[in-house]
Amino acid sequence: MNPVASLHRRLLNPIRIALLGIAVAALAGCYYPYPVTASPPPSKYDRVWEAAYGAAADVGVQIQTADRASGVIRGTKDGVIVNINVRAQSDGGAMAEIKATGPAPHDRVVSQQLSQAYDRRMGR
Repeated sequence: MNPVASLHRRLLNPIRIALLGIAVAALAGCYYPYPVTASPPPSKYDRVWEAAYGAAADVGVQIQTADRASGVIRGTKDGVIVNINVRAQSDGGAMAEIKATGPAPHDRVVSQQLSQAYDRRMGR
């Protein structure tokens, strides 16, 4: 082996390693993570609204109108008229009132299906 090439290799390898180390350290020092911001949990009203709207969809209610601001969901299922009213309460909570009107016994069946679906969505 050529003694000049051997000397060149012995000198160049430590220099390369040092330069690589400096480059890695410089890049690592430049890393700035963006702050992770968690979104606030939904309000109680929003949680109740989503559960009521989802319950209506779960049981097959054909939703005709849904107005989150007023808290009203209206639709029909099997000839039964469904009205769901979501209301904020003075203690900061919220509640859903479910009414199903139509030919008996379908109205009771639809009302029960809605109540059960709503309770499932609320984790009850």
